[in-house]
Amino acid sequence: KMENQSSSDRNSDTADNDLEEKKEEQIERPIKTKKLPKGMHSFVVSGTTFELDTRYEYIKLIGRGAYGVVVSAKDRRKGVKVAVKKVHNAFEDLIDAKRIVREIKLLAFFDHENIISLLDVVKPYEGRTGFEDIYIISDLMETDMHRVVYSRQELSDEHIQYFIYQILRGILNMHSALVIHRDLKPSNLLLNKNCDLKIC
Repeated sequence: KMENQSSSDRNSDTADNDLEEKKEEQIERPIKTKKLPKGMHSFVVSGTTFELDTRYEYIKLIGRGAYGVVVSAKDRRKGVKVAVKKVHNAFEDLIDAKRIVREIKLLAFFDHENIISLLDVVKPYEGRTGFEDIYIISDLMETDMHRVVYSRQELSDEHIQYFIYQILRGILNMHSALVIHRDLKPSNLLLNKNCDLKIC
């Protein structure tokens, strides 16, 4: 496990994390908006409105990606935490729309423990004749390699070997399907506390 810090470092990091979490809670607490049909709820995070089934309970903002805002949520039906990415105006630009569709198709195709899994694709609430936004539901991981590299966390040779092993397993699975990632970088290598790695 990635827990090799001294107690003083851990205490310092814990204090820093607590401050960051408090700031995040103050800034990113969801704002409930308009009423929706039964079984749906709406909230605003970082200036972005989410309209989702009530099975997805908002936890916190994760960040902003190339195509939208990502939050963590609890899937009440399955009792697990998931990542929810809202892609705003998904069909506004033809090239971007094709990229998004390709991403969804590839995520749905792969079933490998070192590649992020697509759990669901959700459109806005039923009753609309048309829609512009979509929600991509996927595995939730705790951090990424970029954050780990620039943190105080020391990585042993065993850590590095295990990470490389998992990266190569994921890449091999992609290449066996004649798929090239084209954007493999630390921020696209997702991790959790027990060092499991998934390529996104």
